[in-house]
Amino acid sequence: GTLHCFLPEETHRGAKVVLAMRAEHFEISLDKPARSENTLRGKVSNLLFLGESLDCHIEVDGKLIHVKAPADLAIEDGDEVFIRVPPERCIAVDIGES
Repeated sequence: GTLHCFLPEETHRGAKVVLAMRAEHFEISLDKPARSENTLRGKVSNLLFLGESLDCHIEVDGKLIHVKAPADLAIEDGDEVFIRVPPERCIAVDIGES
């Protein structure tokens, strides 16, 4: 899918970039959010209770995305979930030309 993100001014058109997001900036839910911008569907592939939070790996199109979720979220390994990151929390980082 398409992800909207912050693009630093010095990044030129056609530059190779990676998207950087912090695990705690993701929103995660079992139901599709009303705002579909920057929303991906995936499957919980690893879940670890850390006391104050859940450390999750969400598999999206064969890639793992690290997400930190509230400890009281009722999800289990194998659940299909939706993850969303607000565009202002997604940053494109120029990795240079190769």
